[in-house]
Amino acid sequence: MDANGARRTAWLPEGNLRSYDGAYVQSTTCHPMQHLSALLIEMGFKAALMRRVARTAGKVIGDAIERARPRQRETVFEPGMTFHFMPGLWASTWGLK
Repeated sequence: MDANGARRTAWLPEGNLRSYDGAYVQSTTCHPMQHLSALLIEMGFKAALMRRVARTAGKVIGDAIERARPRQRETVFEPGMTFHFMPGLWASTWGLK
């Protein structure tokens, strides 16, 4: 799942695209992040790094929730806004190590 969407929306080489089984979709017993974490471990990422990234992602989500206002347009940029991203987390030649 999602690999076809990534082909259309991400600038990743074909060899960097990974899909997950449809059994993860709308499941009450498993989640796609379980597959992702296994893949990251297989690629050599350590648990400590993944925990650090998870904390960062939590902060990003928390920031977005704090800033969300009813009926606010999603494309509005305001002075002082902060943007968070994790560049190249999956890449073998650049990004977090």
